[in-house]
Parts: sequence; C-alpha cells; structure tokens
Amino acid sequence: MNIRGPSQAASDVMSPAGAAAEALPRRMDSNLSSESGSRSASTSDGRSSVTHHSSSLIQPLDTVSERTNRLSSAVVDAANSSKARLSRRRKEAQSLARLRLDALRLHGREDDLNFLKDELFALKKGGSRQDAILVAGVSGVGKSALVARGLKTPAEKMGVAFASGKFDLNKNALPFSAFAGALSELTKHVMAQKNAAKIKADIKEELGDDALIIRGSIQGCGELFSSDETESNPQQEDLGGGGKEAVNRLQYAIRRLMKIVCTNLEGGVVLFIDDLQWADASSLDLLQSLMQDKEIPSFLIVGAYRDDEVSESHSLILSIREAERLGSNIATVQLGNLECSSVQSLVAEALNMEDEEGEVESIAKTVFKKTSGNPFFVLAFLTSLYDDELLVYNFGVERWRWDDDRVSEVLMTENVVSILVKKLMQFDSGALTVVKIASCLGASFSIEMVATAIKQSSSADLQSGFEDGDIEEAIQEYVREFEEDGLLERDIDGICSFAHDQIQSAANGLIPEDRRDGFRGELGQTLLNNLDAALLEHYLFDVVSLCNCSSDSLSVLERKGLGLMNLRAGMKASNWAAFDTACVYFQAARELLEGMSWEENRDQMTKLYIAEANARFVVGDLGVTESLANELLQQRGIPTWDRFKATEVLILAFLAANRFDEAIALGLDLRKELGFKAIPTKPTTFTVLTEFFKTNRAIKGLSAEELASLPTCTDERAIIGQRILELLYPTSCAAVVSLAMILAAFGDIKRAKEMGKATELLLDRPGMREAKSRARYALEGFIFHWKAPIQNSLTPSLNGYLSGLEIGDTESAGWNLCFRCCFSYFAGRPLMDLKAEMATHISVIDQLNAIGNKYCTMPFLQATHNLVESSATPWILSGECMDFDDTLQFSEQNSNALVRCYATVVQLDLFVIFQQWDAAKKLLVDAGDLNQILLTVYHAVRLAFLDGLISLKAAQLSRSWRERRKWTKRAQKTMKTMKGWIKKGNVNVVHTSHLLEAEYAVLKGRHEQAEEQFKQAAKVARRNGFRQDRALSHELAGIYYTENGDAYWADHHLKKAHEVYLEWEAKSKAEHLASKYPLIVEKV
Repeated sequence: MNIRGPSQAASDVMSPAGAAAEALPRRMDSNLSSESGSRSASTSDGRSSVTHHSSSLIQPLDTVSERTNRLSSAVVDAANSSKARLSRRRKEAQSLARLRLDALRLHGREDDLNFLKDELFALKKGGSRQDAILVAGVSGVGKSALVARGLKTPAEKMGVAFASGKFDLNKNALPFSAFAGALSELTKHVMAQKNAAKIKADIKEELGDDALIIRGSIQGCGELFSSDETESNPQQEDLGGGGKEAVNRLQYAIRRLMKIVCTNLEGGVVLFIDDLQWADASSLDLLQSLMQDKEIPSFLIVGAYRDDEVSESHSLILSIREAERLGSNIATVQLGNLECSSVQSLVAEALNMEDEEGEVESIAKTVFKKTSGNPFFVLAFLTSLYDDELLVYNFGVERWRWDDDRVSEVLMTENVVSILVKKLMQFDSGALTVVKIASCLGASFSIEMVATAIKQSSSADLQSGFEDGDIEEAIQEYVREFEEDGLLERDIDGICSFAHDQIQSAANGLIPEDRRDGFRGELGQTLLNNLDAALLEHYLFDVVSLCNCSSDSLSVLERKGLGLMNLRAGMKASNWAAFDTACVYFQAARELLEGMSWEENRDQMTKLYIAEANARFVVGDLGVTESLANELLQQRGIPTWDRFKATEVLILAFLAANRFDEAIALGLDLRKELGFKAIPTKPTTFTVLTEFFKTNRAIKGLSAEELASLPTCTDERAIIGQRILELLYPTSCAAVVSLAMILAAFGDIKRAKEMGKATELLLDRPGMREAKSRARYALEGFIFHWKAPIQNSLTPSLNGYLSGLEIGDTESAGWNLCFRCCFSYFAGRPLMDLKAEMATHISVIDQLNAIGNKYCTMPFLQATHNLVESSATPWILSGECMDFDDTLQFSEQNSNALVRCYATVVQLDLFVIFQQWDAAKKLLVDAGDLNQILLTVYHAVRLAFLDGLISLKAAQLSRSWRERRKWTKRAQKTMKTMKGWIKKGNVNVVHTSHLLEAEYAVLKGRHEQAEEQFKQAAKVARRNGFRQDRALSHELAGIYYTENGDAYWADHHLKKAHEVYLEWEAKSKAEHLASKYPLIVEKV
C-alpha cells in the first residue's frame, strides 16, 4: 500500500477541563507567591508583623471576601481563556480539515479573464469593442464562474451595472425567463440609484403605453413602470397586438428601455444570459435584436451555452450566425477542459498545499484521468473523497493524506452524477422530498411553493418525511443544510437555486424514472388547486407544464379543465409575443379537448382555433394554420367577427405562400357573404375609372377638416369588408390616403394634397396609432414631394419609421427608411455622413427582414460608395454593397418590378453625373416605360429630369437627323411635363427644368438663352440646397463655354463645379473632373 503525504505523529489536543486545570494552578501560584512575598517583607520587623496581624484580625471579613472574589475571578478568567483558546484551535482545525472550495482561483483561465476585464474597462470608458460576448463549453467547464470573476466582481467595483438571468431546462416553455431574471436584477440596480426618479420619468415619456407591453411580458421589472394604469391591468391582455407585429413591437420596446437605462447609468450595463442552449425562440429573437442595436450606449450583452448540446442547425447557432451576417461583432470565448498542470494547481490550492504542489501530483493525475480536467467534476470528486474519508487531514503534521490505490479504485467506478446522488442520499427523507420537488420547479424556486406542495398534497411521494411538525421551519432547516454543503444558494429575496445544473439533475434523478411523470403531474395538480390567484398567474406556465406530464391519467372532466388551462397559458404566451411557446400550449389544449362537442364548447373552441392559427402563422407553420382555419370555418354558428378572424389569418397564410388567387377568392367570397357588391377579379380600366369618379364625386367639395371630422364607422359589416380589401392590397393604408395617391397619379396634385392633409388630421384622432407608419410613407413617398421640398420629408420619414417599430409594422417602417434614403441622396446631403447613415438604415431594414425594401434602398448606398471612394469605373452601380445585374435578376425572379425601377433610376443618375451619355442612352431605351410602375414616387420625378437630359445629349451627339429629331421630341415632351408640374407648385424640379432649357438652347444654338438658363439652374439649385445638381449645372456650363472657346467662363464654371463636388464630398467625381480638366482644376 502506497500512502501519500507525511507520516502521522502524536497530537496533544487539550480538553476544556484539562486546559482550565493547567491554567488555574499557574494563576493561583502567581497570586500566592505575591502574597508570600508581601508577608516576608513585613516579618523583618517583629513589631510591625504583630501590628499587621492584629490589623488583619480586626477586619477579617472584608479581607477574606476580597481575596475570595479575586480567586473566583481568576478561576473564571482562566476557564474562559481556555475555552476561547480551545474554540480558536477547533476552528483552526476545522478550517484546516476542510477542502478550500469556495474561493478558488480560476486555474488555466488567465487569458480569458484578462479578455473579459479588458472589455469591461472599454465599456466603462464609453463602449465595448464587442456587441456581444459568448462563452461556450461543456457542462461544468466553468462558464458562469468565468463571467462572475471576469465581469461581475470587477463590475461591482467599477460601478458598472451587472445583471444576469438563466434559462432552465425544466422551464423551456416559459418565454423570456432568463431576460425576466436579468431585467429584474437590473431594475433593483436602477431603483438604488440617486437618479432613479429621472430614469422612471424618461421611461414613461419615451415608452408611453409600450411600458405596459414590457411589464406584461417580462416579469420582475414592474417597479420601472409603476403607475395606476399598469397596476390596474396586470395581465395586459390586449396591449401586445397580434401576429408578427406584436413580436416586433415588444422587441423594439425593450431596446428603447435598455437605451434609456444605459444612457442614465454612468458605468454602463452588462447583461449576462446563461444556458442559452435552452432558450425559447422568442428569447433568441430578442437576444439577436439586442445584439444588433447600435444605438444602445455602453451596453454589453454576454451569453453562455453548452456547445456540445447545440448543432449547426440549432436555433441558437442560427441566431448567432444571422446576427454576424447582419454586422454584429460577436466574440466567442471557447472554454475547454483544464490541462493536467492546471488540475494539479487546482488540487493543490483546494488542499492548501500550494507550496508543496509536487506532493499532490499523483492524486491530481488520477483525478485528471477520470474527469478529463472538467473543473466541476474535479471538485465533485475531491468532495466525494473527503466525504468517504479517502482524503483526510493529519493534524499532527498539518497535512492531507490519501491512498492512491483506493482513490483510483473509486474514481474508476463512479461518475459525477452518481457522486452527487450519493451525497444527496446522506440526507433524511424529508430533505430528499424538498430537493425532489425543487428540481421539478426549476433551477430556482421559492420555499413558499415547496411548502404549499407538501402541505396540501394528498400524495405520499410529496409528503415523505413530513408527517408532523412545522413544515416551513423544517424546509428552512433543510435548505440551510443544503447551503452549508454547497448544494443550494439563496439570494437576498430568499429565492433558492441549485449551485449547478448537475446538482439539479442529480436531485431529479432521485425520482424513479417510472414515477417521474406522475410525480410532476401530482405536484402540478396540487399547485393548481391550492395556489392563490396571483401566485397561479405568476407561475402559470410552470404549473400547467407540470400538470401536462400526467394528463393521460386524468378523467374526462379533469382533461377539459386542464385543456382550458393550456388555452389560458397559450393566450398569455401570445400576449407576450412568445408565439412558439403559445403553440405548445395550444396544441396540448387541442389534444386534451379532442372529441368534445363544438356545439357545447363553441366559445372556447373558437377562441382556441383562432389563437393557434394566428400563432402557427407567425412561426411559419402555414400548413397547420390552413388546417385550423378551415376546420373552424366549416363549423356552424360561428359569429361573423370570428369567421372574419379565421379568414384573415388564412388570407395571410395564402399570401405568405404566394397563393394570391386563393387569397383573393377567399376574401371576396366573405365579402359576398356579407352582402357586398362583387368586385371583378380582373377589373378593366373603365371599371377602375368609374369607381374612382364615383368616390371622388361623393366627397367633392369637402375640405380636409370636414373629411377628418366625419363620424367613425361602427358598422361591423362595413369594417370587415374594408379590412378584407386592405388585406388583399397590403400596401394600402387609410382609405383617404389611398385616394390621395390615386389623385396624385391622375395629376390632381391640389386635391391629392388636400386628401393628404385630411389623412394627417385623421391620424391625430384617438386609436389611429396603428395606421401612422403606413400613412406616413404613403404621404411622404407619393404625395407631399409634389408640393413641398423633399428636404421637408426627411424628418417625417424618420418618425414614420419609429412609429412602425413601436407597433411592430416592420414593412411600413422599412418603406419609411427607404424613402428617407431616396430623399437624402437626391437632396444633395453631404455624402460621408449620408453613407454612414444609409449603412445603418439598411442594416435595420435587414434586421426587419424586409428584403424588398433592402433591394430598393441598396442602390443609393452603392451610389454613395461610388461617389466617395475612388475606383476605375465609378459610374457602374456595382461594388461591395450590390451588383446591378444581380439586382435585376432578383427583380425578375421575385416579380418585383419596383426593385428594377429604383436601381435603374440610380444607375441613370450615376451615368449622368459621370457624363457617360452612350451608356445612359442604351439603358434608357432598354428600361422601357418605368412610369407605369413608379407612378407618383419621387423616383418618377427624378427619372423625368434624367430622361430629358439624356435625350438632349443624345440629340446633340447624334449624327443622323432622324435620330436627332426623335430624341429632341422625347426631350420636349419631358420638358413640357415638368413645366406642368412647376405650374402646380412642384418646387423640386425648378432648377432641373432650367438645366434642360439650357441644354435645349445649346441644341438650338441659342447662346444667350443657354447662358442665362445655366446661370438660373445653378442659382436655384443653390437656393434649394441641391448640391449635386448645382455642381452638374456648373460642369455642363463649363463644357458649353469650353466648346465655344470662352476660356474665362469655362474656367469659372469648371472650378466652381469642382468646388461644389468637393462640398458634396463626392471625391471620386471631383477626381474624375480633375482628370478631364487638369489645368483648370490645378488653379483651384
């Protein structure tokens, strides 16, 4: 036998009595010797001695009493001193004889710790270099410990807010559970700040009713939104909206909340989300949304997950990859098991033998071999050896000792789970009941829930060990014992949690596998029947999930009750915008209610089928959506509004699957059932014009104010009929703004503007929030630019985008950004800032998954790149952002003509800026008539100018008189159209009209007129802020004067053009001009 560690020696450890006996004589001898010395001194003089004794005899009681008291005090002091010394010795002995596992260093993680601390310092100084940090590794490798040591502890010292939440395998149906925990911690931090009142006021001002969305969906942060309004409506059932809009609205509200909080907390915020491998889909969407939001200041989100439990197709990995694709900077810290040397240093520290690390080499190698260097497994095995007395402390020489052979034998036969189970089995049956119930409740639990389960249950399994006595006090005592053994932890609010997932798994393993579902079901039923209404609402998902475990054993009546509880949980999840979770509960409800009569349960079944059909549509399960909606529509006696809701979701499913004919037929059939006049599926131009004139005549003479003051429609039939039309034409918004768009298309700009004004007045009415974003992009993109400068549309478009995000209308939000980019580019804003802004906007559009909007917006960003950055062919609309030919191919494959039109207009604009007249002429011919598609958007206005200028240049450069005449007529037609626009009040084409007049005069040889029109074009462009058109006017004027031999004016205009191009920050164009006219530019 090979005994490791120093040999044992004798050890004298005094008993309390022995220590007191040893101390007492020494104290007494000291006192007596002092008294003897005093006596002998007095006997040197006999008389004095006699006098002294006589004096003692005169007052004997006081003297004896004093001496007795002194002697008693000495005895007591000696005993107390001995007890104190013994207590200290015992504590020292206990400390030495215990493993040091509570404050160990993180061995082998120095580089990872430094990385996290560096990111924290960067965050403190103004912003992390990362959008997110992910810590990956297997269970027990120390992911949470690394974050705690590298971020949490330093953050507390540096004044950085650190909040964490954790997903739970047993609560994977609970939406946003980890975010709820993290935001609850963050709320406590905020409320402890001096500026808490200001933060709450900012939240109220910024979020408004959206605060209710967060409060209803993310439990634990209610203090940030406390008000009479929120307190009176705790469930918030109707505030979330429906469908994908509800998901988008919640995500945007949370991002705005984080922006407010991070702006007001000086040190910044770290949000740590643990065990992401168990996250629900809604939480992953929120995580991705937070990672991609660049506007949240001083914010770092950190996640941890078990990489051995996720594959490349796992939803977590897909979310991470998508976030990276969209530009998020994500750093991953990959944690592996420890090297043998790190295990050796870990064991040495745990045994307090760091100075003699070589002596623990053998046991460290044995532990490493068995655990593969997993830190949690290493500590679990050391604890097991200690509990089994295979690792003992030698008090004689103050060293640990062990037997390598016996240690190897144990390590070869046990794994970490069996070790934890064996440790738990050391407790009595009551403690095991507590820990088994707790393991079913999740990684964290309240003692109140456990006590309710034990008190109220009639199951022997749930009451084992609790026959008599105070149950809550007994549970408290068990929890304290578990805490002492490092199995449980308790926070300041009294919420308990397992110290590690493996401990929870071991506790759950104590329940026999064949009884596990029954145990959970009994626990769920007990809580369902005994929790008060508030607690049941709070723990609804947990309780219903537990009850579902044993649903097969329920009676028919019990199955119906549980089915309705699943319906309730599904509705709550839908209101939280957690539609994937809602589908789980809805499906369970359908299975539990299967076979029950529709006639007897019509209200509940109708509510269930409509809600699940909507949830299935949101998560993309279109087949189940169609099946559920059709089954509902086949039932008799369904109310009209419910039939519409089922029809609505079915139409949306058809549209999503590109089954447009079926969607139209379904919608028109319902309108026919409601008694509406049939609408032709293929209307002729005559039909359209007839209906337009009827509508126009009906409102003729009404002002905007009169239209806006018309009473609100309350006829359910009329509302349903209009809603169906809006579904079938998704880009429509309010009927009034749709009419305004038609009026603009017919050229009645004055009446269109009046309808636009009426729309704005209607939007100010209560209940119109849902329509704001869609109406705004229609007003700015199609109507207002005909009368007002396009610069005026920049801010409203941005507001329209924000309105869309607030209600979850991402399609309209994307179109508002698209038009903002269009107006910004054609208005001549400085290109460097515009480039950065456009990149941000397109990133947001990408996040909104608005693919069509992205392809319509991308040409503007690519054109900006071409103008700012030097390249060989800056006039070709291709580069790092997009490829022109690929964009045309996308347009054709997806039947999206608008994408082709937008890209073509921008390409023509680049050709004109860089004077590529032949390429511009060819593209103009190949593109055909784009106005039938562009209608009244500003692109059509710009196209008219480009068409006219290209036509005039083609005529000037043409060698054939027939070609010259053809292009001249085309230019004249365009110029006439633009003059008509100017007469109707279009201020955005005045300068371009002057420029066309100038080139037309050049074509006709009218030099004085040409010079005056060039002058006016530059002057008006400058006054109205169109930098690029001002520069183009000077450049074309300079070319005209050069060709006519007027060096002075040519020099003046070309230098001015170069100057304005630089002012526009079009570096590439300025270089292009300099290369053509080097002598002139050299003089600048």
